[in-house]
Parts: sequence; structure tokens; C-alpha cells
Amino acid sequence: MYKRAKSEFRRVQQVANEQYIQSCYDDLNETAECDVRLFWKQIKRFKGRSSKVYPEIVYENKVCNTPESVANCFAEYFHDIYQPKDENNFDNDFKCSIESTYNEIIKTCGVEGEYLPGGLITEKEVTELIGQLKYRKAAGHDRVQNEHLRHGGISVVKCVTAIFNIIVKQGRIPQNWKLGLLVPIFKGGTKCKTSPDNYRPLG
Repeated sequence: MYKRAKSEFRRVQQVANEQYIQSCYDDLNETAECDVRLFWKQIKRFKGRSSKVYPEIVYENKVCNTPESVANCFAEYFHDIYQPKDENNFDNDFKCSIESTYNEIIKTCGVEGEYLPGGLITEKEVTELIGQLKYRKAAGHDRVQNEHLRHGGISVVKCVTAIFNIIVKQGRIPQNWKLGLLVPIFKGGTKCKTSPDNYRPLG
């Protein structure tokens, strides 16, 4: 009688634990795109409550079980899936349309002696766009948050305008702007936790 009760208790406890973990994953996925501060708060809460650790990630027949190797594994996986693939259904008409539009822009800029249609970027345009930035969003690799831009005043507007116009003139994007921090978030459910396919990249 006691053993049966103990076994039933453990079963119910396990189900409750799995339901709790699933609810945490659901909360993370829900807040990831709308409130970065709440997202990290839930990450800390989840890490504090959960005692299970899934250290291994398997990709391309490689088993990664150290923090560094797991991070490199995810980096390789996300790099691979975002690379263009050869497709049998490649839309060549769309490609030609884009190339035609691009060539028209280049031609227009050359004739008018401008870098962009309509001229270089203005402080007014930058001010309007900064005003549309949302609060509580994750910063990029440069650690500049939207709040910094929105409350930086005219000095920030002048700097941002100058930076973008230099980029336009030189035709080069700063290397730091090509970098980002991705946090793999498990999709939840009964999916295999060792497969990187079952993690969503949050940047």
C-alpha cells in the first residue's frame, strides 16, 4: 500500500514538474519578442527553479558536452541554416526583377550625382525613425539600447546621421554591426533536447 502510494506520488510529481517546465518555456517564447526585461527575469526564475541539466547537444554526428563546445555547436548550426541553399524551385524572374530595380537605383544615383535616391539621410529622417523605436528591446553587439537613442537628444541624432551617411558614401557596414548575440531557447514539449533543431534563436 505504501509503495503504491509512493510510486503514484512520484508519478504525479513528475507530471507536475514537466507541466511547470513546459509553462516556463511557453512564457519565455511569449515574452521573447515583446519585453526583453521580463524575458531575462523569467530566464533567471527558470534557472533557479529547474534542477535538470541537459548538457549535450548533438549536431553532424558530433557530441558537444562542454559550455564552449555547445556554444560553438549552436553557432555552427545557426550559421548553416541561414546560408542560401541551392533550390530546384529558384525564382529567377524575381531575381531579375530585383536586379533591374537595383540597376535603376544605381543609374539614378549616378545621373543625379547622389548617393541615394532623394539625397543623403537627414537629421529629420533620423529623428522620426528614432521616435518609432520601442522600449525594452535587447541591445545589439554595440550595447546601445533604444532608450539611449530615444533620450539622447540632438547630439545623438547628429552622430547617428553622420554615421549612416559615412556608411552610404563608403558602401561599407561596420563589422560590429554584423555581430549579434543569439540565445537558444528550447521549443518545449516532448522534442529531443539534444538536437539544435528544437531550439529557437533569440537575438
